[in-house]
Amino acid sequence: MCSASVPTAITSCPPCDDSNICATAAYRFFDACRLPVSGVHIDIQKTIPTQAGLAGGSADGAAVIVGLNYLFQTKLSPAAMLDIAAKIGADVPFCLQGGTCLCTGIGATMKRLPSFHGAHLVICKPDTVSVSTAEAYQKVDALAKHPCYTDEMVKALYSRDLFMITATIFNDFELALQIPEVNAIKKQMLDCKARGAGMSGSGSAVFGVFGSEGKAKKCFEMLKQQYPETFLCRPVKTGCTVE
Repeated sequence: MCSASVPTAITSCPPCDDSNICATAAYRFFDACRLPVSGVHIDIQKTIPTQAGLAGGSADGAAVIVGLNYLFQTKLSPAAMLDIAAKIGADVPFCLQGGTCLCTGIGATMKRLPSFHGAHLVICKPDTVSVSTAEAYQKVDALAKHPCYTDEMVKALYSRDLFMITATIFNDFELALQIPEVNAIKKQMLDCKARGAGMSGSGSAVFGVFGSEGKAKKCFEMLKQQYPETFLCRPVKTGCTVE
């Protein structure tokens, strides 16, 4: 169904059979459109690290829906594509829609928020650490109750207050897992004048938010020397698109 190409630093490769999320997305698409399963070859050029908490697989699944809708000219509405996406995985609808959203429930119920812009991001995954999502959720479930900063983050997005946005960064997984490499990367980012930093999803990638491109580039160049899977990024307003 697919061939996968991943950076050499990644030790695990996504499956290339029908268990791959891209195959699942294709079957769901054909089923929803009541089309026969046609000869489609999906080639995955994998850049997003695996087991990093970056929803790389979910983004691939969302891309398949968008791509097949374009290829077969089925002209599905956004709502119809989101319905397919929700049947594939909790993060797939967000990857399909993109932008800045408040996701609730299992993650598929989304409310659009003001775009997060004016910031530069550095994302870094320690190449010696990968996180099992199932294990991460087990540890989060065992956490004691603690304050939630979601409402404050939403208010900060509406007021476009970068200081408050970065001050309310918090991740239950980071608290539950306590990964030394994550803490070390966060410290390096903050030493490089990141406005805020945190672990992404269930880990182990770390993101830093910078107020200037120059500071972000300096941090990127420093971390890249030690961690091959380091990326310089910008927020985007859309999900998957056909180019």
